[in-house]
Amino acid sequence: MRATSILAAAASLLVPSCTSVQSLPRKNIPFLSIDFEPKNPGYLPNGVDTDSPPAPEAITIVETPARQGPYSTRIMVKNAPEYIFADKVRKIRAEYTTRKNPNTSFREGDKRRYNFSLMLSSDWIFDAPSSIDIVWQFKRTASKPDMFIAIKGHDLVLRIGNSSQVKLIANLRTGTWMDLSLVVNLTSSNAGKIEFFYRYEDQEEYRAGSTYTGATLANRQGETYLKWGIYKPDNYQRSISLGPHILFFDNISVVRE
Repeated sequence: MRATSILAAAASLLVPSCTSVQSLPRKNIPFLSIDFEPKNPGYLPNGVDTDSPPAPEAITIVETPARQGPYSTRIMVKNAPEYIFADKVRKIRAEYTTRKNPNTSFREGDKRRYNFSLMLSSDWIFDAPSSIDIVWQFKRTASKPDMFIAIKGHDLVLRIGNSSQVKLIANLRTGTWMDLSLVVNLTSSNAGKIEFFYRYEDQEEYRAGSTYTGATLANRQGETYLKWGIYKPDNYQRSISLGPHILFFDNISVVRE
């Protein structure tokens, strides 16, 4: 089943946990919108690039599967030297980055909705919880991310700061698209808030999932930007997975609430 893209939603949408939501209505033109169409070098907006390792198959555009339209992006990492990104950290990663796109920077007092569709390959092997796959980062230059979303064991989790963690989806499905949406009040004070909405491709309605209250920004310097893909911070050292990790992204957008 094809689903309507979740490019934006109303800022007034406040629903309790586990309430069904029929649609997430359009409100504003997105700061960022990527659907990976068409298949050519100009498919990315200005300022969006890749942090890709030497392996040519780490980040590719594919025709199947796609959440909407003919194309999506396929991300793959392996426990092999050609999947180590050549920077001073030298970690296994294959990611898109908005480091040079100022529209996606986030700061104190912003309220944003972050939308993306994600699918784990049908042969995805769930790893040990201590060997996470980070798939989305609220990043800061020369520093740790303020927040990130990761596959941890069989679950999708949101990590905030150094210690807070929220389970977004338990017992993830493989081989099927998930539409994910986070409404985030960005602040370093305890007035911050995150609301999470999601659905699988065989579901008509979005569901309101976990809600977090507290600081959502780190109180430190550095330019802010987004990253998505796969990042293995332990370089497979605690992994129980012998095969590659493959997933797909589509319909990425950032909208002011």
